[in-house]
Amino acid sequence: MTALLEKVPIRLRLSLLQAIILSTTLTGLGYGILKLLEKGLYYSVDAALISAADSILSFAQLNVGKVDSTWMQTLSQTAPPFERYTGQDLFTQKARIIQVTKASQSYQSMSDFPAPLSSASLARCELGLSTFETIEAEHQAPFRLLTVPWLNHGRFSGRLVQVGTSLDTIALLQRSTALLLAFLLPLIFLLTLALGYLVSYWALNSVQKLIHSAATINAKDLGARLDVPAAQDELRSLALTFNNVLDHLEEAMGRLQRFSADVAHELRTPLAVMMAESELSLRQPRSSAEYVCSIKNALAESKRMAAIVEDLLFVARAEASALPLSITTMDLRDFVTKLLNSISPLYGEKKLGLRTIFSGRSEFTCSYNYLEPALRNILVNAYKYGKPNGTIHVKVHGGDKEACFSISNCGEGIAPEDLPYVFDPFFRADRARNRKDGGIGIGLALTKSLIKLQRGSVQVTSQLGQGAKFEVRVPELSACG
Repeated sequence: MTALLEKVPIRLRLSLLQAIILSTTLTGLGYGILKLLEKGLYYSVDAALISAADSILSFAQLNVGKVDSTWMQTLSQTAPPFERYTGQDLFTQKARIIQVTKASQSYQSMSDFPAPLSSASLARCELGLSTFETIEAEHQAPFRLLTVPWLNHGRFSGRLVQVGTSLDTIALLQRSTALLLAFLLPLIFLLTLALGYLVSYWALNSVQKLIHSAATINAKDLGARLDVPAAQDELRSLALTFNNVLDHLEEAMGRLQRFSADVAHELRTPLAVMMAESELSLRQPRSSAEYVCSIKNALAESKRMAAIVEDLLFVARAEASALPLSITTMDLRDFVTKLLNSISPLYGEKKLGLRTIFSGRSEFTCSYNYLEPALRNILVNAYKYGKPNGTIHVKVHGGDKEACFSISNCGEGIAPEDLPYVFDPFFRADRARNRKDGGIGIGLALTKSLIKLQRGSVQVTSQLGQGAKFEVRVPELSACG
């Protein structure tokens, strides 16, 4: 059933659901109205019968000893209270007085009447109780009957009054109402189905527009965006979400294009050098020393290309979490001190000072093989862009569940428009300086991948002319499981 419904268009499904709900509601409402109408009509009939019986008893008690069939005919003609009910347009009533002989439990009717006296009614009359009955006969309309005992000083006198009326008008009204509902409900269902389909078509028209707009977007036009509806509803959320995805996709495509261009640029230089050396060597005979020099140059460029490829492969494996973690418990103070000592000769060339601040606990569990090169790349980057005679600030804090490393310099800073791309492979804010210092722009990308591999994070903040600050947070591996 579910598989079948899934093949039905959503517009038709919504229309069917709306029509079924409305039709079911109207069916229940119609049935309730029919029952309330029936109850009200029976209440009116019963009230009329009670009033007629009371009128007959009151009139009869004033004429005790004259009760016979002739008297009943006179009663139906002269008793004003009874005449009021027998003359109604809606109900035609009949009445009789019965004399009961208790010894034989037989009775004598003093007027013609369409229904016999039931034993249950007689038994209740002997107890002084009135009885309502609905008598149904084949091929005849139902008959509503009220049996009231004639009491003498609070006890059954052996006489009783029966008042009845035909329910053919009520039955006719019930049949007419049922036929009307049987005709209207299918009509309402079809109308609701048609209107529901039109409303669904109108409501889903906005979705169709979004689909048409989305279909026009391709890789060559990622700058296009969907029109956002003004109404604060799910379609607006859908359009905003889709536009947000397009923003990320456009940014990713831009990064990919820059990455491809940077890779081509970085590999073109060593390839050009190798080709030039080879062509120069082949133009004319050379001495052994010249051939050796040419081969050494080609070998150096080959090693440079191999290093680039190796770094890119390492970054890709780190991004895919395909590198195994080697967990080590170490002393943070000793770890940072040894790391700074290994690169301090670089800082001496620019006369850069190092200021280190330690806080928190020293013992920390992490992957030393990945944390050390990640921090080294940031420290080397701080040296490259630090101003001569400046100071590099290093803050280390060992927390209960993570370690925080903060490294800042006093360099030129990073432009706001370049901050989102600092950790992209081959990105260089200053290409000329980076190439001069031997960098190719993979260090910070590798740092981010190594920190991410340890479930950590790295952030950078900077202002032009005020240097840059890198903050690395690494959770303790034993704590994060």
